[in-house]
Amino acid sequence: MRLEAFIIQSVMDNGYENLINKLVLRGFVKSSDMERAFRELDRTDFLPESQKNLAGKDEPLPIGQGQSMSQPYTVAFILNLLDLQKGDNVLDVGTGSGWQAALIARLVAPEGKVFTVERIKEIAEEAKANLDKFGLVESGAVVPVNGNALEINPEWPVFDKIVSAAEYHSVPEVWKNALAVGGRIVMPVSGRLVVADKITGDKFEIKEYPGFSFVPLIDKELP
Repeated sequence: MRLEAFIIQSVMDNGYENLINKLVLRGFVKSSDMERAFRELDRTDFLPESQKNLAGKDEPLPIGQGQSMSQPYTVAFILNLLDLQKGDNVLDVGTGSGWQAALIARLVAPEGKVFTVERIKEIAEEAKANLDKFGLVESGAVVPVNGNALEINPEWPVFDKIVSAAEYHSVPEVWKNALAVGGRIVMPVSGRLVVADKITGDKFEIKEYPGFSFVPLIDKELP
């Protein structure tokens, strides 16, 4: 490797490592399993070339097609809310770069799986390539889907957790029906993060966390 490239790579690596250290120190990355996932799955590997040098920034970054990778603090906050367990089957809506799906897979596999759905074909293809770098698709830990997450495939399992990186006006009924009793949905709704716990077949306990901004969920046909 040329010296200039080595120096740039070292700065990028240190930047991301420093970011994780800060998230751990501030208590945002709470468990040792989550910390291990963040350290093993370098955000740099999920960013376009033009953004790789910014991987250590605790801010959302563009990934093309008007989409973005979420701020690491926000991802950690969501993962904490999900309370993921080994063996959970998870529906991840809005694959984006694939980074969040990869982190989830590290926390639920090998017994559990992540079905991650992305509407935009170009983004879905790039995400699959990113996930392939870590063998997550080949191992079956992550099942990437280019499609509409508001249309649940009957062959998918009942989900223990559902998480969306895209904002919607309400918690979709189709997701409520796809969730196991005792399961949890975490998603942005009108500027706030909503946590919906399924108590019985039609009863949910709701908690809300204001102050979050996400791209909108695409609920129409794409051209």
